[in-house]
Amino acid sequence: MEGGIGWERNAAGSFYISQKISLQPERFYKVSVDCDYAIRDYFAGGLYIMDQQMQTILGKAERRFNTGSEKLEFVFKVDEKDTIVNMIMGFIDGMNGSIQFKDPKIVAYNFVPILQNSKFSNYLVNKLYLSFDERYFNRSVMSVANFVNRTLLLEYRGNNSADAKKIKEMLNPDLYPYFIKNLNELNNIYVGYCQRASLSFGEILSNEFCIPVRQVHTQAGGIGVHQFVDYWNPYLNRWIAIDLYFSSIFKKNSLLLSSNEIEPTEAIFLMKNFGNNSFSTDMEEAANIWDSCDELSIDQNYYLSYPFGNSVVWVHHGIRR
Repeated sequence: MEGGIGWERNAAGSFYISQKISLQPERFYKVSVDCDYAIRDYFAGGLYIMDQQMQTILGKAERRFNTGSEKLEFVFKVDEKDTIVNMIMGFIDGMNGSIQFKDPKIVAYNFVPILQNSKFSNYLVNKLYLSFDERYFNRSVMSVANFVNRTLLLEYRGNNSADAKKIKEMLNPDLYPYFIKNLNELNNIYVGYCQRASLSFGEILSNEFCIPVRQVHTQAGGIGVHQFVDYWNPYLNRWIAIDLYFSSIFKKNSLLLSSNEIEPTEAIFLMKNFGNNSFSTDMEEAANIWDSCDELSIDQNYYLSYPFGNSVVWVHHGIRR
């Protein structure tokens, strides 16, 4: 194709082009490509970054069951050891449809919050009085977290859930698989609530405001017990932990902590409430969670268009290994 590449197929197998790229360690990068697509089934296609061995997806922007023309983009981080990555465009596991790519780019990226100017982002800004400048950044993130709790817990608390339908109408299904699913299941939202709230919150921050998130899981004997979130504050240049289940942040003196700065034996003493829509305020429950914690797992994914994936960094009592 003139100035690009594309496929039209209905077949099993892989249809993609890849390019190895050497990048600087401990840096964030933004990757993008202009894309026209008509994807007719569940075989996803799009833009991917994988490790050098092409075994782990470090970031992705993919579509399925959809037709459109847009710029696919996301942000990923290069760690200290794996500085060579593969940029991939196409279908990894079969395709049914057509897709065309033009103008792929990869650039060094410093995170700044960006209002996506969608119906949903505008709704949140006006409803919650959000401002993601340096002064109000953390406060605005906490307001979004409180909104997630209030919205998901409406039926559980016996209140009117009319807002759920209004919110769903504003969401792009490609970008909100978790939040939409949870809005459809408000009657049993209490089942696995820590995960439901964390994933919904992460989708909103990354999709509407380009704020990267990573999901954090407490582990006991290799079994996941509890889930919360780290979000990136670009003004402080650090991750900050926030637990929607208990509506808490973790603070030591005046410093907001990231998950890998939390010692399990100190965790409940560091928890500071920020909202009025907690699922639980039971500190004995929190103490039991952290007393059983022997490891944390952190999903190291910073997608701007689809925030969750399969790359994990293990942390033992705050120490990376």
